[in-house]
Amino acid sequence: RRMDELERLLQNWGRWAREGSNHRNVSSTLVIINRLKLYSKGENDEEQVEKPISCSSPPPDEADAIRVDKAFCQLPSIRVDDRQGRDLLRTMYLKPWVSFPSACRRVRVSTKKGRELMEKARQRLGYILDSESPPTY
Repeated sequence: RRMDELERLLQNWGRWAREGSNHRNVSSTLVIINRLKLYSKGENDEEQVEKPISCSSPPPDEADAIRVDKAFCQLPSIRVDDRQGRDLLRTMYLKPWVSFPSACRRVRVSTKKGRELMEKARQRLGYILDSESPPTY
């Protein structure tokens, strides 16, 4: 599987999981700006108020997200380093606001070791997804 396709699938999975857990993908500042635009009046009463800014991206592809979620559950987790890599990968896509060094500290590895573990988990996830995909003729 090409890495850009795997990256797209992981980002889709992260958005799907965040939106499913009552996480609003809109900043509070954007909400305030939109309310001001809706409820404020211009200098002239006849002036039309601009439409609110939209920060929406296309909805996540649920079928792809479920495939990734199932594949994620198949990642090995017996060894400590496997669990650390899986946890880092999960954190980076489900909580993109967490910095990588912070996530590495949470699982008690250096950032260099964390990159290695996360890349190993990402490759394994790609292999699992490749083995599940239907054959192309």
